Formats: sequence, C-alpha cells, structure tokens
Amino acid sequence: MARERAAPPEPFATAAWKRFGPTLITLLNVGTFFAIWQWVVASGFVSKLFLPLPTDMVASLVDLIQTGQLWTNVQYSLTNFTVGFVLSIIFGIPLGLLMGASRLVNRILGPYVWALYATPRIALVPLFILWLGFSPQAKIIIIFLSGVMPILVSSMDGVKTVDQSLLKAARVFGASKRQLYTRVVLPFTVPFIMTGVRQGIGRALIGLLVSEFFGSSKGIGYLIERAGQQMDPATMFAMLAVLVASSVGLVALMSSIEKRIAPWREEVHV
Repeated sequence: MARERAAPPEPFATAAWKRFGPTLITLLNVGTFFAIWQWVVASGFVSKLFLPLPTDMVASLVDLIQTGQLWTNVQYSLTNFTVGFVLSIIFGIPLGLLMGASRLVNRILGPYVWALYATPRIALVPLFILWLGFSPQAKIIIIFLSGVMPILVSSMDGVKTVDQSLLKAARVFGASKRQLYTRVVLPFTVPFIMTGVRQGIGRALIGLLVSEFFGSSKGIGYLIERAGQQMDPATMFAMLAVLVASSVGLVALMSSIEKRIAPWREEVHV
C-alpha cells in the first residue's frame, strides 16, 4: 500500500502574510487616514477649531494621562458600563430564548418588549434622573436598557429561524425536547446571540454617553461635554478616539469569543 505523500511545506512569505497581513493592512489603512487628516488640517483646508490636528489630540491625551484625569474618568465610565452591559447579557439572552421558544411568553411580554424597543432611550433619561438623581444607578439602568434590547431581539429571532429540517432529523433519532433545545436550537442560535451582543455594545456605549451628558461630574461623556463647552476640540476628539478604540476592542473580543464557542460557523466572503 503506497504511503500518502506529505503536503509540501508552505512558503515562509505566504505563512507570514496569512498571519500578519490583515494587521499590516489595518495599520497602513489607519496610518494613511491620520496622515491625510494631519495634512488637510495643517494645510489650512479645515480650521483647527472644527477639526484638530491628530498630533494635538495625542498631546491632549498625554496631558490627561499625566494629570490622572483620564484613568479616573475612564474607570468611572468603565465600571458603570460593565455592570449595565453584563446585566443586559444576563437578562437579554435567557428572556430572548424563552420568548422565541414559547408562543405564550411571547404573547404576554411581546407588547412591552417592542414598546420599549421602539422608545428612544434618551427620552427616558429625564425620568430616571427624576427617580434616582444623578447617581451611578441611573446611568447603569440607562446602559442596561440601551444594551438589552438588541441582545433580546436577536436571541428571539435566532430561535424562530432554526432550520426545521434539523429539528425533524433530531426527532427522527429520538431526541427529547430538552435535547432539541440544548443540542439543536441553542447551537444554531449562538451566532444570532453574538450578533445581538455586538450590536448591544454600540447601543450601551450610546446610553453611557447620554447618561453622562446629563449632569454627570465624571466619566468619558463628562470630559467630552466639558471639552465642547470650553471649545477644546483636541480633547473632545481625543476622548472620542478612546471611545471608538474601546468599542472596536470589545467587538473584536466578542468575535474572538464567538469563534471559540461556535467553531462550526465559517465566514463566507463573496
């Protein structure tokens, strides 16, 4: 019996490109963007009052780090965001799965869920301030309500779109109702849940900013609001950059977690 030939080793350049190529492209892309930004503002095409130099943003960020303001405010926002968003996941996923699996629960809770989903969260801010004042609890509730709805709705839709052929095949092999849910429905729904979590990150960050714009004395939103009042665009854009970097990092983390818990899901590029 002939032995199978071993596959030839992959060229070093090809292997290196597969490993570091995407990162290199991202760095070049972002670097080119900021270089063009620097040139446009430095050349006088756009006033520094409306669009600061990237170098001024870095200088402002360094100043905030040296004075200790950055960590103090980021820590305050991060604590509130973590508590609110974790609560969104804890309540949103089980409730969404339950509403997707049970018509009775969906009929009972559906009107309230969709009413809250359609209500702009910013309209509820004065109400929570009236009830709880400018406390961290009010901010956590706003973050929770902002982040929970995408998670809940995506989880519910995931259950409702389970491939019926998979359910029929599982029943043919004698799967119980519990096994159907844990071995067919839940794995099929994982991508939907993670999509909802990624969407919830953006919504929760919006809730964080909105809650800190109204009467807060700490946090990223407070720094942005104060910079706007003081006509300090460098600090404003620097904090926006910190917020964007945090959001991108969290989304990337969720994508990495999804690959670990749902390795069967393959990315398709057209």
